[in-house]
Amino acid sequence: RGNACDPRASFPQWHSFLSDKPPEPLSLRKTQASLPHDSVTVERQWDVDSIWLGAKSLSAIRAPGHFRLSFFPAYKSNISTAQVIQPHGLDLAHTRHTSIGTFITAGVRFSVLLFFPNGARSYTKASANSLSLTRFRDLYDELILPTIFETVPDYVRQEIPSSYDLLYAKSRAYQENPGAGRWSAEDESRAFRLSYSIPASNLAEFWASVVEKANMHRVQTRRGEAVPYFENPRLLFQAHDLKNTFASQTVEGSLALFRNIVLHLYGFIHFH
Repeated sequence: RGNACDPRASFPQWHSFLSDKPPEPLSLRKTQASLPHDSVTVERQWDVDSIWLGAKSLSAIRAPGHFRLSFFPAYKSNISTAQVIQPHGLDLAHTRHTSIGTFITAGVRFSVLLFFPNGARSYTKASANSLSLTRFRDLYDELILPTIFETVPDYVRQEIPSSYDLLYAKSRAYQENPGAGRWSAEDESRAFRLSYSIPASNLAEFWASVVEKANMHRVQTRRGEAVPYFENPRLLFQAHDLKNTFASQTVEGSLALFRNIVLHLYGFIHFH
């Protein structure tokens, strides 16, 4: 008992175990010789790890699918590093954008990001290439929420808060997260609470109305200028970590799986 806390007390019993010589000398030649020639194979698999689609419209999401419209997404959902691929010709990491929801097609979950090429350029971390709370207010109160109440059925819009202030208050509510004393930046549950299903049959009209309002809306700068901050919004459908979803022994096989599983569910005219 007296030596229970002394690390040296256990050394003797390990000494013989670690220092005893093996009964036979190590031989790589012997190990190799014992392996049958046909027992070792190297196989190459082709796969699709991520998908980036520059969409023209949310109507690319076809029935029976639903689009889950989300509010106040986590900053980490933004793209913060330079990308080789540039849908719509955009420098994604340095263009103001935010996630507006998700959808699932053929078992693949896509995030939907909305980019604003006319917004102020950002060269810093992801939290800075998102929108400020003031711009979120504009986006929700002037573009998205009015569109919801114009284009989606009553049974859908009755579930959605009618203003930025109500959305913001609900995003900070704790009652759905028992034991949470306060909201913190790591609290991601609000993104799931503020998520509402929009039927695919309403997405064409919904998106057309959003674009129309975005092109008409003007943001007042500190200098008093009116700028088209939200003009010509651009959509990106993005899916990550698709390990072995489209695995095949040939690149043609992987692309065929991708085409048959995912692309045939979309309308090709809705992509750039």
